Amino acid sequence: MLKTDLKGLNEDYLHIDPLRDAYRESIVETPLIKRALKQHHVALMVIDIQFLDAAPGHGVFADVEKSGVPVEAQEYYFKRLDHVVLPNVRRLQDAFRDLKLEVIHTRIQSLTKDGRDRSVGHKRLGLHAAPGSKDAEFLPEVAPKGDELIINKTASGVFNATNAEYILRNMDIDSLYVCGVYTN
Repeated sequence: MLKTDLKGLNEDYLHIDPLRDAYRESIVETPLIKRALKQHHVALMVIDIQFLDAAPGHGVFADVEKSGVPVEAQEYYFKRLDHVVLPNVRRLQDAFRDLKLEVIHTRIQSLTKDGRDRSVGHKRLGLHAAPGSKDAEFLPEVAPKGDELIINKTASGVFNATNAEYILRNMDIDSLYVCGVYTN
């Protein structure tokens, strides 16, 4: 099953963890896990799955040649995103939503149209998603629903560039499951 889903990807990757399918299928379905999640103050934080950095032809990948990322690497990135990352993020979101747990979304978005408020690093890299722009939009497959929290950031780190810690404390959340793109 896995080899079919990830056709064309680096075959070496598929052998890294032979038990991957077993726990991938059960991690969010296990009653014990569901019970443990409900007993703790946890939330899911989805990092930067937006057009700026997760959609071909937009933002970072608007110009394939100028992006500085080799074409083969971009193809690999988007195959992984489509076949692995987005489906698994969606499964996590569904599990947290089913349990009435918080799903929090972060995105890179400047406060101003011209991006003068962005971090030095984002200016240097040319990362800019103006409010209301396509680059600032979340990918529809994993977009926020209802009243889910959205934290906009003008620099790379959600904790050093926003009031995320303050918000999490106010919501009595002390543990996070983190997924998305460009997390480190």
